[in-house]
Order: sequence, then C-alpha cells, then structure tokens
Amino acid sequence: MKPTRTWYRASVPNPSIFRPRTYMTPASSRAISTVERSRGAEWFPAGAEGAATGSDGGGSSGRGSAGCEGAASSGEAAPSTRGARRQRRARAARLSWVRKARFSVADARMTHRGRTRRPYHDRMKFDILGPAAAGGGRGSFLLRDKDDMTHMRSFHPSMSGRGKPLLSLLLASGLSLAAASCGESEGRPGGRTGGSTTGGTRNTTCEKGESKGEVAAPEYKMTLGGETSWFASPVVRDLDGDGNRELIAAYDSVFVHDAEGNVLAKAEGGEGRVYAPHVVADLEGDGLVDIVYGSDHEVWAYEWKDKTLVPKAGFPASTTTANNAPEVRGMAAGDLDGDGVLEIVVTTTQTASTEDGGAQVFVFRADGSLHQPAGIGFPAWPRYNALTGAGNDADRNGMGHSGYGCYGLNVAVGNIDDDPELEVLATYDNHHIQAFDHDGVAIDAAPFFTNRANEFEGERLTWGQFIRWADPKVEADHYNLHTGEWPHPSFAEWLQWTASPPNVVDLDGDGKNEVLGVPNIEKNEPYETQAYAIMVLEGAHGDGSRSAMRKPGWETLPRGEKPIEVEGYYPPGGVPAATTVNIQGDDKPEIVAPFNDGFVYAFGADAKQIWRFNYTHGKAIMFATEVTVADLNQDGSPELMFATYGDPNVLDSGYLVILGADGTLLHDVPLHNTGEQNGNGNGAPAAPAIGDLDGDGQVEIFVQTFEHGLDVFTVPGSAENCLLWSTARGGPLRMGQPNGD
Repeated sequence: MKPTRTWYRASVPNPSIFRPRTYMTPASSRAISTVERSRGAEWFPAGAEGAATGSDGGGSSGRGSAGCEGAASSGEAAPSTRGARRQRRARAARLSWVRKARFSVADARMTHRGRTRRPYHDRMKFDILGPAAAGGGRGSFLLRDKDDMTHMRSFHPSMSGRGKPLLSLLLASGLSLAAASCGESEGRPGGRTGGSTTGGTRNTTCEKGESKGEVAAPEYKMTLGGETSWFASPVVRDLDGDGNRELIAAYDSVFVHDAEGNVLAKAEGGEGRVYAPHVVADLEGDGLVDIVYGSDHEVWAYEWKDKTLVPKAGFPASTTTANNAPEVRGMAAGDLDGDGVLEIVVTTTQTASTEDGGAQVFVFRADGSLHQPAGIGFPAWPRYNALTGAGNDADRNGMGHSGYGCYGLNVAVGNIDDDPELEVLATYDNHHIQAFDHDGVAIDAAPFFTNRANEFEGERLTWGQFIRWADPKVEADHYNLHTGEWPHPSFAEWLQWTASPPNVVDLDGDGKNEVLGVPNIEKNEPYETQAYAIMVLEGAHGDGSRSAMRKPGWETLPRGEKPIEVEGYYPPGGVPAATTVNIQGDDKPEIVAPFNDGFVYAFGADAKQIWRFNYTHGKAIMFATEVTVADLNQDGSPELMFATYGDPNVLDSGYLVILGADGTLLHDVPLHNTGEQNGNGNGAPAAPAIGDLDGDGQVEIFVQTFEHGLDVFTVPGSAENCLLWSTARGGPLRMGQPNGD
C-alpha cells in the first residue's frame, strides 16, 4: 500500500497576492493563524541533492526517493522508540532552522478543473528549501480550497530591502519538515502544478563586474504611450552617435523615444501592423542608422538623419507575388555575400502556389531592390520561383519546390556550410524547413534523404522537399529505406513549422553551426498539436553527408506537454522562439524556449532538460514571450527575462518574470495595469528588451504590450557589462543568434 504522507495547508485572504516570488521567514515573525495538518495529501520533495522540485526537471519523470528513515505511513506500524527519538531530534533541528527558512513560491498557479475558471479553488504549490544542516533537501506543500485560504490572516508581503517580500510566518510546532529533506519525489507530468523545476547551475558565464549582491527587483519607471503591440521587440541604440541613446518601438507605426520618454519621431509608412521585430542597423555603412520594418505586404525603411526619420530611397519594397498581397511576418538582416553591405531578409504569409508565382522568402538590398549576386544566370530572389533549369525551383531534383505561408518570425541568417557566405533558413506552414544559399539556391540534404515517389525515386532531396516526422525511424524508413507504409498523421506524428523561428547555433563548440527550431508536433485528423519540441539539424559542412541530419544525441526530440488551447483567434498563440546562449558556464550554449504549454524550458547541448518554469500565474490561458538574457547584478551569472500575455478579457495577464540561470524565480512583476482592454490580448507578446537608455549605468527593461503601450522598469545595481540576448531574435539584426550591428 502506498504510504500516506503528511501534507500541510495554509491559507490567505486574497489569492491574487500569491505571485511567484521569494519570501523570508524571520525569527521574530508571528505565527500563522492556521496551519492545518492534513492526512492523505502529498508532499513533493526533490530529495537531498537539491534536484528538481514538483515537476520533471532534467528530463526525468519527476519521481524518485530520498530514502528517509522512519517515515510514518498509512498502514505501517508506529516507529520504534529508537526511531521515534531520531525523528524527534531531526524535527527539532528542522524547526529551529525553519524560523529562518527561505520559501520560494515556485508556482502560484491554481489548477482549473476542466475549463471552468475558479479564482480560489484547487491547489497552489510552494517549495521549501532546506540548508545542508537540515538535510540539504527541498520539499513542497500545497495550498488548497477556498475556505482554507481565508485563515492565514497574518500574511502580508511587504516590500523591503531589494524588493524581497517578507512573509510573517512561523510554522506551528506540529509541522514536520521531513519531506523538505527526504521522501518520495512525486511530480505531476500531466498537469501544470509545478513551478520552477531547477536542475541547472548558476556558474560564471559573463565577466564579473561590481556586483552589489542579489538581483534587485525591477522598479517601475514610466509607461510610454503607443499602439497595439505584436512581436516587434524594442531596440535601444544611439542612433546618431551623440552619446544619447534612443528607444525604437514598433506597433502599427514606429516610434523613436528619448530617455525621458518623449517621442522624437514617428514613422507611419504602411497600412498594417508591424508584426515581426524590426531591424535597426546601418545597412550600407554610410554612417546613418536605418530602421527597417514590415507593414502589411511592404518593407519600409527610414534613415535617422538630423534628429528625425527620413524615408530611405528605394522603399517601400513590395512582397506581392501572384497578384496576392501577403503580410510580412519575419525579418532579419545580414551581409549574405560579404561585400560589407547588409541585406534584408523577409518571410511572408503568401499562400499562392509556387506554380502560380507565389513566393514567401525575399532578400532586399539596402536600396530596396531585390538582391542579385553578380555572375549568376538565374534570378536569386524571391523564392520559390516557377522557373526551370539550373538554380531554379520548378524542376529542382525532378519534383521541384513548393512553399506555403510563413506565419511567425520564420527566418534566421547564419553560416551553416564551409563557404564564407551566409545562408538563409526559413520555416513554412507545409511542414518544411528550408536552407538557402546566399544566391537563393536551396541546399541539398544528405544523400540519406531520397525521393520515394515512383517518378523521382532515388533522387536526392533539398532540406525543404520533404516533411519532417517526429520519429526518426519513420524518416529512415520513408526517405532512406523506402519501406513500410507511407506515413500519415492519422498514425504518425509530423512536424509543423507554421510559426517556428529557426536559430543558427554551434551547440558543441566544434566551429560548425547547427540549425535549431521549435516545431509543433501534430497527429490525427483533423490535425491536433500534441506538443512542441526541439529539433536540431546538422549543417551542410564538408561533403554534405550530414546535411539536414539530426544531430547525434538529438534523434529523439525533447518535447513538452499538450499546449494551452484557445477558442478562436485571440489571444494569438505564443511564438516559440528559442534563445541560444551559454547560461551554465560550460562553454556550450543552452536552449531556452517557451513551449506554449505553460512552461519555459531550458535544455543543454546534450538534449537533456535542465529545468522548466511554470509561467501561467493561475490563468487558464497564458503565453510567454521569447526569453532575453543579461547579467543584471554583475556577478557573472546571467538572468533570464520574459513577459506574459493572455485572454483579452483577463486584465491582469501581463507580467515581467526574471529567473536565475538555474530556473529559480527571482522576481515576478505585474505590468502597469491601466485597466485598458484590447481585443487581441492582455499583456506583452514581444520579448522584453534590455539596455541602458538614460546613461545612468543601470539597465532598463522595456516591455511592450497589447493594450497600454510600453512599460519601462529600471534595475537598481545593474549594468550593461553582459547583454547576451538583448532583444528579440538575439539582437537588432534579428538573425536568430546573438548579433549586434
């Protein structure tokens, strides 16, 4: 019979104050009015090694045993006298410790039964972290039930010091902390009751500065007026070299603010929203910084000249093909051919067929013309084209190419082969991920992948000529061995790249870049998303024999849980953009990404899950932004920042969340709630941007919202010494890797 462990319930007068924060219990604190001991409920300790709490960190099931001696359980005999003495001594030691205990509110999410929203019911899970003297372990307890929550009258988090709330809490003498240091770890893989599931480290990654201690809580500074925001994360930059930085924020229009929040200029070109992150860079090296953005089907560019925005010659550039005007949904910049001039790469929602002339991927020069490298006899861009012959798409490898809409930041730029030019990576809504050379020619996948169709059997395939399937055996049977039943989503899982931004990253430090994406896994008819996952593919290095192959160790895709479902179109689902930087101090980048299932995940270069963090704040519908990274307190270990958004009718869905490199929650700050409503969503869909706008030596964090403009926070004691991923897509060039200008 499974042991019945002890579980403790406490309660609060208002559940909304239970945000994931850190609380301290000073020795002088008052007792809780009620700490209720309850049989039959569960502890969720992680054991004596400080492993993951209450969830499945490190890629494990979240189940284990810490091997406690003398643990009482239902149906067992009472412990021996000798055992009882040991328990009493252990309990006394832990009770003396708990008066100074550190409590981390790992998860304040109240699990909803079904889809019914009940703001008080169900459970809230808290972690208890014990020092080595008390076993060095961790445990969790749950707050549950509306009535129980009314008892804890002494709870009042007061902000003090560096913004760390204090919890006036002294556990009653009957509280046993056995589960804080030992016992069975029992996570809930199927639910979202877990909080920060840590298993990582906080080693030195950045050069240390003059650290003033722990990361201070962000302090609200001001809100800048704006329009409806989408996924265009702001940029901080000194546009004209005068020593004063500007903030560039894109909504339906693009605003340039000074450090006091004043609007210096506004670009209103275009008839639509700015969905994709805008590029801020000096494209041609003429000393004038350009601001480039997509609006509807056009690409607009302005120069910062004489303290204002001046339309750039040659723009707007159109992406309309096949007489069908799409929307620009992805943008990046890079010097593709090494001539010292940046090209602008965009992806669009074009749904017209390739045969009819529909194209999704464009590359523009700094003068607004289509990029055309010298010396080639075919049109380089846009792609795909409906032409035949060398360099073209209609008859490539016999079967030709076919694309369909790129809906969510679906582009990256980087070098994935052995030549000096850069490649373009694009993901599509027809289950394809494609790699293009700088001249627009699609790159062949490894000879492992060949066509199975009778007419073209045995023909080699490019990256984007075949569907990716979750199971590597399905791909091997279908594309290499040409055996077995043709796969179909009715019985096999395929990958969908509709809104999956690719990244370019050297995961193993061998000097050769891989390609990474976060597709959603679909199955059944009609298609149902089962989970989001990470796929890592090798580049076209050497003889191309590993091109588009799964990187060793990544054959089985790390995946999340069933994603949060939205009825209708709003709020839009989160864009699962990965952040690839070194946060563990091991000289290899980690992968941090929101999976739209209520968690932000961190994976190592070895494909193992390091930790995951629950961001739902007790909401049935909530999504997280892309994660940005900086060492805020100059201690050499970076912090991770993201924002949240949710249902348009739930007006407290916006938060700024700061985690330690090990996934520990440091601060959870509600955005400045103005009470305004926006039918698209509530909160911040764009990644927070980080930078020192006002020149005081401390960084600000900029959070752009659907409904009330842009919130500015300052972080006391911070500095700019280590900005690893300062804005969406790694920097102002939006390349899908760390980038500057």
